[in-house]
Amino acid sequence: MLSGNLSFALNPQTVLRAQAFVLHTDAAASLQAGVKGALSLGASYAFKGGLVAGLDVTAGIDRRDGFSIIAGARREDRSLAIEAEFYNSTLKVGRFLPVIKVKHERNRSNIALNSYSNTAVTLGIRTTY
Repeated sequence: MLSGNLSFALNPQTVLRAQAFVLHTDAAASLQAGVKGALSLGASYAFKGGLVAGLDVTAGIDRRDGFSIIAGARREDRSLAIEAEFYNSTLKVGRFLPVIKVKHERNRSNIALNSYSNTAVTLGIRTTY
């Protein structure tokens, strides 16, 4: 696996980020072996009053080595995900900040069974120091 990430503070309120990875899987079952990779670009912005909003977009590809007899093809998936995150840095509960995330992901595969669309809303906490 090869991966990397970069974050850049454009100014005190804005952070830009990029992440990428490539993964080669060597498996005994050729349907599970292949190459997978993704590129993610995002930004966060801290508004006056404490609200912090972030948006990340991730595009990925998954190519399998094995030929599926049932589907009649080698699997190749392309995915796209968009995730937004919100929290307020002044709304602390002890050392924690409540966080809300909204994500939508779409996977398109040349094998219909592997295509899907997911939407999620996540409530969580983030620790502060």
